[in-house]
Amino acid sequence: MRSFRALFGLLVVAGLVYAASTFLPLYFNNYQFQDDLNTEAHFDSTGYGGKEDEAIRQVVLKKAAEYKITLSPELIHIDRSGPEVAIWTEYKVLVKLINGKTVLLQFRPHSQNAKPPDS
Repeated sequence: MRSFRALFGLLVVAGLVYAASTFLPLYFNNYQFQDDLNTEAHFDSTGYGGKEDEAIRQVVLKKAAEYKITLSPELIHIDRSGPEVAIWTEYKVLVKLINGKTVLLQFRPHSQNAKPPDS
């Protein structure tokens, strides 16, 4: 009976390690990509960037490629409302599990920053 418990415990730990090694990198890459979107929107809304929409798209595409995120330019949305800049996108990642099943993860990183009022 003890060996069964030990084997079961080992299988649970192995499953947790497998799940962490499969899913954590995807969520971590999304977190870093989200941070890059925040930085891009912040610098553009503070007036230091002042980039055209197409230049912002190219920066976002480059950052996505760094994190192995597949995006096309038409999936990157940029909206300007006065001094406010909003950047958002959506992408999906298909994860194949060890048992042959697949899981579809959907990510929707976004950022919206406003230019501070002039004092």
